[in-house]
Parts: sequence; structure tokens; C-alpha cells
Amino acid sequence: VKDAQAHSEEDKKRRETVEIRNQADGLIYSTEKTLQENGDKISDEEKTHITDAIAAMRTAMESDDIETMKTAMQNLQTASHKLAEEMYKSASAEGAGSAAGDSGTTAGGTSGANGDEEKVVDAEFEEVDQEKK
Repeated sequence: VKDAQAHSEEDKKRRETVEIRNQADGLIYSTEKTLQENGDKISDEEKTHITDAIAAMRTAMESDDIETMKTAMQNLQTASHKLAEEMYKSASAEGAGSAAGDSGTTAGGTSGANGDEEKVVDAEFEEVDQEKK
């Protein structure tokens, strides 16, 4: 018990280091995957900035210094937010383009192009609790 108490501060520090390392590793993985899948939607300058932030995070992870890892993780998060922002902008632009292309369907759910109409049936339902049966 005395030994555990003597090393409790050391254990807390080690635990925090491992938790930050795991968070950083997850952030690196997700950022690299997103960059690989959507890298064509951002400029080369942004790609370079993100890859530099990833490299800095890996270097910080090797140092085992908690503050260095936290700083590098914040920098990587900031860089990855730029990627997410660009993805959102391009998705919004694509969504607006596809919404304009869907003008063949009217608001009532009928298709004006081929004259087929959908019939809508109003119905009521009641949820049955399986435990009450």
C-alpha cells in the first residue's frame, strides 16, 4: 500500500500521457483517412499544412512530454478543421446542384415527367408494448 501511495503521482502522469497518446493516435488516423479520401477538395497548401501538423504530432508523441503533445494535438485539430470546412463547402455546393436537378418531381409527390401518381394513404397506428402482453 505504501509503495502504491508513493508512486501514485507517477502513475497519474503516466496515465495522462497514455490517454493523450491514444487521442492523438486516433486524431492522426482519422485525419489521414479523411485527407486520403477527400484530399482533392482542398488546395495543395492546405494539404501540406495538414501533413506538417501530422508529422509534428508524431514527433511530439515520441517525446512523451504532455504539454508538447497537447499543443501539437491542438495544431492538428485546427488544421483538420480546415479540411472539414472545405468538405462541408463542397458538399453544400453539390447538394444545391442536385436539388436544382430534381425539379421533375412536384411537391405533392407526383412525378410530372411520366404522369405516374403515388397514392398516399392516411393511417393511424398504435404501439404495443411487448411486456404488457
